[in-house]
Amino acid sequence: MKDILLVESNPVLLTARLRTLETEGYRASGATGSDALKATRLGPYDLLIVDMDVTEAFDSISSATVPVLLMVTGDTLTLVARNLPMGLWAFLVKPFIAREFKAAVSGALDRGETIKAGIQTKIAPLLNYAGLPLGTEAELDKFFEDILEMVAAETEADRVSILVPDEETGELIVRVRVGLDIGGKEADEKIGRWVMTSLAPLVMNNGKFAVDPAVSELASEIGASSILAVPLAAGDKIVGIINTIKVDRGRFTQGSFEFLSILSRQAAPLIQNGHLVRNYERQLKRLERMLMKAFISRQESQKE
Repeated sequence: MKDILLVESNPVLLTARLRTLETEGYRASGATGSDALKATRLGPYDLLIVDMDVTEAFDSISSATVPVLLMVTGDTLTLVARNLPMGLWAFLVKPFIAREFKAAVSGALDRGETIKAGIQTKIAPLLNYAGLPLGTEAELDKFFEDILEMVAAETEADRVSILVPDEETGELIVRVRVGLDIGGKEADEKIGRWVMTSLAPLVMNNGKFAVDPAVSELASEIGASSILAVPLAAGDKIVGIINTIKVDRGRFTQGSFEFLSILSRQAAPLIQNGHLVRNYERQLKRLERMLMKAFISRQESQKE
């Protein structure tokens, strides 16, 4: 059963449209006004349906990682399309009848499934070879390098980096990166800390929709027009961050976001398993050293 979130400005229409979605077999929930942004973060959802008359609408979709169906009026369609943070989604022009609403929802979900299937096909070879335990630093670095190569090709980013928490201190470090030297490692680490703190993707396209003034300031400092950073989350733990940057008014698409989102969700457990293997091996070696030390101490005491 598909999960859908409907953000609607009119409470009466919200109730009616939720009923329509439920009769179509979807599991639907709704939000209005100030509840919209909070609701989108409670997911996961298979589709967001957003009424652009809601004041908080742009904030609620600025970091969406699922297909979005926008309900707009005819006179605002061009303006909305031009200013979307991640390019075009599906549109439904108001007013519309129930049949049109049902068809638009079904079409948006089908499009999402088609995109996901295509992405799965692209990343399958990488994840299949990574079925290895990634128990050594060399194996992990090779995995990261392959991820970067794929991400750079798919997003056409000018710089791509992967950050991971240091296994001893927990501090974020740039593990691997490719592309232009934009702002150095310090810029990557600032972006990474933002994602770690907010527990959410960071999306900024052409300097717009930055959710934090500090992000806009950093982008301006390093000459970045667009930033797209997603967490590598294994359960409730972030094991890394994929950060992509464009310059010269380059823009990320919704397809880029969906690609990174799916890749990060599937790669994160492999990285986490690799951490567990390495931690186990470190603990085993530590135990061996302790036992050897105790054995030597006992041998020396017996000689005395």
